[in-house]
Amino acid sequence: MSLGTTPPKIDAAAKVTGHATYPGDIQAEGMLHAKLLFTGQPHARLVRLDTIRVEAVPGVVLVLTAADIPLNEHGLTIFDQPVMVGWNDSKLDSDISLWEGDRVAMVVAETAEAAERAVT
Repeated sequence: MSLGTTPPKIDAAAKVTGHATYPGDIQAEGMLHAKLLFTGQPHARLVRLDTIRVEAVPGVVLVLTAADIPLNEHGLTIFDQPVMVGWNDSKLDSDISLWEGDRVAMVVAETAEAAERAVT
């Protein structure tokens, strides 16, 4: 390959015809599916988190929250953001959502449908 040339894309035909395999297409036996629950709020304080109804959804294997994360903080240069909004953090205000994409919980289930049902 050199400058000014366009090498052929060896996977182009499979992609445009729908025959390409993507990671989301792979189904392994016994595979579990995870779905994140986001706050959906630009600025809100988490005052209560009850996972009993989520855990009761058929097919749900596990529900993880901030309490399940030993070091609930991350960041590019300074660990100043919680992995999940909750109370398991040494920093003040880790129970405050700062944008709609902050995570509250992760549901692990036997099927993608069960995981989706649990977070909605």
